[in-house]
Amino acid sequence: MASSTFPPELLDSICCLLPTTDLLSVARASFTLNAVAQRTLYKSISVTPALHSQSVLDTLAARPHVAAHVRTFSINIHNEQPHAFYSLLAKALEQMTELTSLTLFLDADASWVLDSQANYLNLASFASSFPFDSNLVDFLSRTPAIVDLQVGAPLPSDDQPEIHLPPTSIPRLVRFTGSHQTARIVVPQRPVEALFLSEVISDDSIFGQLSRSKSNITIFDAVVSLGLLPCVTAISQTMPSLHYLRLMTVAPLDEHFDPSLYQQLSDALGTMSALASFEYSGMNWTCWNDPDSKRVWQSSPPTPNPDLPPADAMDDIFEFSENMILF
Repeated sequence: MASSTFPPELLDSICCLLPTTDLLSVARASFTLNAVAQRTLYKSISVTPALHSQSVLDTLAARPHVAAHVRTFSINIHNEQPHAFYSLLAKALEQMTELTSLTLFLDADASWVLDSQANYLNLASFASSFPFDSNLVDFLSRTPAIVDLQVGAPLPSDDQPEIHLPPTSIPRLVRFTGSHQTARIVVPQRPVEALFLSEVISDDSIFGQLSRSKSNITIFDAVVSLGLLPCVTAISQTMPSLHYLRLMTVAPLDEHFDPSLYQQLSDALGTMSALASFEYSGMNWTCWNDPDSKRVWQSSPPTPNPDLPPADAMDDIFEFSENMILF
């Protein structure tokens, strides 16, 4: 039976089970099987220093019908590259319009690789080391399906106008990872439910701004320099529907864990009726109901795992080579 008589879905399912070497053989077998093998070979692409696949970028930039097969593309090269490399990447990205996931960890000054007229209507996840600049804002205006976003902070500059994100951009955003400066821009009026903030929060006004999400925020993870009680109180008032709360502090813990504050902290946490987990700088707080059915929160120090070796022994276990390729 000729391969052309098989349903495409069946051929795709078979090819997905084959190793790369066998897929390359299939691609050489016939014109029909070449197209099937390419769909699998180019479905997911990762470029790292250990796997610097410039030949792949050449192919994607020159052959749009091949680039259209790519669904997941990831590049992680932090050292500066020649301008020609970024130009090639920009051309390849412009062809990959069927992407569902895109990860770009590159030199921060290379955000111009996103500058094109291409629309990415199926892109659901985007992670990047680029700052939140005009190139990134323009890119996000062409990605209406993004639900998971990770980006850097806006560039601090007196010469640059303040960055604004049009309300029509990323209308389905659910999860954001990045700086609180960028969160102030992207969260309001979008259905964000999960926030993972990387830079230190020193002003509790941010919580009120983040509460302007169109959905209830259920996950909040941040680094703060605020006192624990005022911080938790502000969060409980602005994000009452939290399910998970994790705070890391840059201040000495002794300043925040005065025993006299426990009851006030427990009361503040108790106002978040859906809260199931609270962690503060490695200390997990547990919840139980007292005889009056009132929710009571109590802290407990982190317990070491007896199955893990000492911390100084971990380096001997996890030794990675720069030539190691992970799939």
